[in-house]
Amino acid sequence: MPYLIYRADEEKEAFQMGAPSEISVGRTSENDIRIMNDSSVSRKHCLISISSDMTARVKDLGSSNGTTLNGIDIGQTPKHVEDGTTIGIGDAKFIYCVNNPEKFIDADLKPVQLRVKSQEEHKEEEEEGAPADEKDAHDTLKINRKNLSPEENNPIPKDCFEIDKGTEFEGYRVIRNLGEGPFSKTFLAYQKSVDRTIVLKIFTAIQDYSIGETFDSLKREMSKIGTVEDPAFLSYFDCGALPRHCFISMPYLSEGTLKDRLLRKKKYSEKEALELILYLVKALHSAGKTSQTGHLSINPSNIMFNDIGNALLADYGIRNWKRKFCKKNDAFNAWTRYEAPELVNESGGDFISDIYSLGVILCDMLSGLPPSEERQFNRDASLKSCKAGKETLGIIRSTTEPAREQRIQSYDVFLKMLQPPAKKINAPPPPPPPSPPPSVRSKSLQIKPPQKKFVIRTK
Repeated sequence: MPYLIYRADEEKEAFQMGAPSEISVGRTSENDIRIMNDSSVSRKHCLISISSDMTARVKDLGSSNGTTLNGIDIGQTPKHVEDGTTIGIGDAKFIYCVNNPEKFIDADLKPVQLRVKSQEEHKEEEEEGAPADEKDAHDTLKINRKNLSPEENNPIPKDCFEIDKGTEFEGYRVIRNLGEGPFSKTFLAYQKSVDRTIVLKIFTAIQDYSIGETFDSLKREMSKIGTVEDPAFLSYFDCGALPRHCFISMPYLSEGTLKDRLLRKKKYSEKEALELILYLVKALHSAGKTSQTGHLSINPSNIMFNDIGNALLADYGIRNWKRKFCKKNDAFNAWTRYEAPELVNESGGDFISDIYSLGVILCDMLSGLPPSEERQFNRDASLKSCKAGKETLGIIRSTTEPAREQRIQSYDVFLKMLQPPAKKINAPPPPPPPSPPPSVRSKSLQIKPPQKKFVIRTK
């Protein structure tokens, strides 16, 4: 979800924008964002456009003082806006970000959803004066707010434990909703006891088991995961039980997930893709030796990135717990694409099923296809979009064989297959042949052909 973040002294807002959408910014009430009491802002200053893939562009509308990106005037040419770019509009500064506005502003801010007005509404406002909802806005910044219904504001359905911004339980205070999956919903929250921002994952569809039995089983799974000490795995802080739901708490990673990056159509280079898969294979190989379990649910939504760009794998080892205790929502099962056929058919799985998932992810990283484009993985069609060497394409074929027995059968073999193409890509170019020393070159230029000697004899 794209955000436009505004900060001025004590004022702070995160405007949640739709995709696609167009947001007009200026000094008059006809704009979607109105900056008042600022003579450096023109009546119609600039237009911010968000495409369906969350690519943003900003266009100056002939303003008197111009529009800047990170302090550089863009002139009259529309410019692409990168995640984290500061947009200068007069004296006002906005930051454009895709997901996780907490990277740029305090975590307790309240996102406000923008509503782009129709031409008819613009005309009505010009006739009637300032819109009525401006009375609730700041003195220097006014926006068109979208009043969400209670159903839209409530992140969990009515028949579940109701959680919204400000809800407190078990020492946590909920900040906002982050997302949802077929078995759970995640929230950004504040843990009061240790003064930190964390993520709560709440399993929202517990089947007809006692909550005590469900929670005891979750604790056993968490203890298994606790034996894995590889830095590539996301560690959990705590787990607990609510009247009808179990939850786990974990670190908040501000850089989002691989899913976010693929949805923004980020095509990875062969080097980047191989390095990430190699990193994950080494971690899974090490973890399997200590925990004696597999992940069984690897997909782009649980490959996450911390603030220095390192990847971490979440949800390790709790698939079987979810399958037993949570109801599967068939209407929202976006990750069938990454599940090995034996997992889809409920015939059981192991680390070889994880190898299949990694092969599909490698293919998606190289093709740039969005992760939810199709429910089933079509290997032949996806490989046509991959730009990689023969060895890498061979790895994808070997890892994604539908028949389990025809796939790569061990992590050792997988590593041996990954290392040659990774080394070949990472190898420095061969040095140019050495040129002869200057002394040799100068001598070679001074060589003269042998001369005949004439000897004159006298009697």
